Amino acid sequence: DDNGKTGGVEVFNADTHQSVARFELAWGAHHLAFTPDNKSVFVANSSSHDVTVIDVTRLAVVKTIKTAQQPSSIAYSSAADAMYITHSGDGKIVSINARTFTINHRIDLDIGIEHLRFAPNGRHAVVVNPVNDKVYIVDGLNDTVTKSGRLDSGPDQVNFSDTLAYIRHQNSGTILMIPMEIGRAHV
Repeated sequence: DDNGKTGGVEVFNADTHQSVARFELAWGAHHLAFTPDNKSVFVANSSSHDVTVIDVTRLAVVKTIKTAQQPSSIAYSSAADAMYITHSGDGKIVSINARTFTINHRIDLDIGIEHLRFAPNGRHAVVVNPVNDKVYIVDGLNDTVTKSGRLDSGPDQVNFSDTLAYIRHQNSGTILMIPMEIGRAHV
């Protein structure tokens, strides 16, 4: 809103471009991820430290889940059938079951973690921390960090091809490439 007190998600009909629903949420950044069947969307709310689950077919809020401080990124793991949310405020990754909407695990990392992205296999995620220049590989099947390492110049974004993970750095033109066998990658 104009006062910076509330925010939300608005749903539009793709054919008519008309608004069909609006969900009031706390102000601040919101990050979204859909389940593969497109029946649910998970909205990470940075200022209220929670995740709102919206049923897309009914256009209704199903549940709001308190997670951790300042959710900063959200991604779905097909191997774990779970949503993973990074929290820059306290360095936690929280995994939420995509069917039951309950918290599976909390993984403790470092304050400042930001972008998280799963490889096409849906099992391994790459998480970057531009504050301490670290990158982490998370195994979604057992919710553990399998590798971590220090990089240069604030890693801030991750993308994938079929064979490589690409890590962009905010203070450099360098893009680090990690082979897709990231379960065994040496960072």
